[in-house]
Amino acid sequence: MRFEYLFEFTEVKTEYMKNILSKTFKLLSKSVELDALFFGPLCEGPTISGEAAEVTEEGLINLDSYKLQEYDEDVAMAIIAHEIAHYNLGHYDDINMNQNSLNNEQEADDLAKSWGFDIEKFRSICGPATLK
Repeated sequence: MRFEYLFEFTEVKTEYMKNILSKTFKLLSKSVELDALFFGPLCEGPTISGEAAEVTEEGLINLDSYKLQEYDEDVAMAIIAHEIAHYNLGHYDDINMNQNSLNNEQEADDLAKSWGFDIEKFRSICGPATLK
């Protein structure tokens, strides 16, 4: 499945990332009309936070393929969906981002779960949301 058109631009380097993103958006398409979505830039590479994935304050979605590969495929997809949910909910642009951090995490979890991703497994492996 092609996913590049959903982003302002993409910088995806590895076959692993192309495949996991395709699978993520294929599952997402079962719950959401993809043509109604549009995201900012997506880059494959190390994250600023050191985590497997993040959305920066500028709305850049960073995905670290080396870290994502450490997880089962369904967990990696849930991590990506969680970050996509943050972007979709506008959390990266939230003036009170730090004050609402735990609430934002729960909202992103809930949205990704509603899209069909295994958030329970993601949280059981990666742990509960915490304040950064």
